[in-house]
Amino acid sequence: MQNGIQYIADFFPYYQTAAFEKDIPGMIGLYDENVVTFDMWGKGVSVGLTEWAAVITDWLTSLNEERVKVMFEMIDIQEGESIGFACAIIQFQAIGIDDRVLRSMRNRITIGLVKLDGYWKVKHQLLQHQSTLTCRLYWIFKIPPNTPAASLKLPPTLDQPHCS
Repeated sequence: MQNGIQYIADFFPYYQTAAFEKDIPGMIGLYDENVVTFDMWGKGVSVGLTEWAAVITDWLTSLNEERVKVMFEMIDIQEGESIGFACAIIQFQAIGIDDRVLRSMRNRITIGLVKLDGYWKVKHQLLQHQSTLTCRLYWIFKIPPNTPAASLKLPPTLDQPHCS
């Protein structure tokens, strides 16, 4: 795995497995040496694999007895010869030692990948809370904050989670 993944679609099961098994080297192995990540937690931006590896290590070691089940929906992959892109809805579930779901959240993940020596690695990652798009729409169009989303009459692509 240190070389990367053979197909962009492999990112999703590798990420799921690494998170669930708390496989720090496996998770770090998905990312390029010069990765830039925008994350919702901690300082928010990490530049380079050393910084991102520290974030991954802190996350997975902080779980103690808990495990993280990761699920992806609405996966969309665009692949070129040496550059690729993927986005999805990602759900994190904290699983207790009794296999109960303790908490969960759904976000959007967008990754940009580069292909080097026949293997893909993540060069750019954005993890964003789903409500961010709605917040931006309220701000851009100056819609009062308590306006029900159903009354906004948004185009179909904006009234549901998506990856753009």
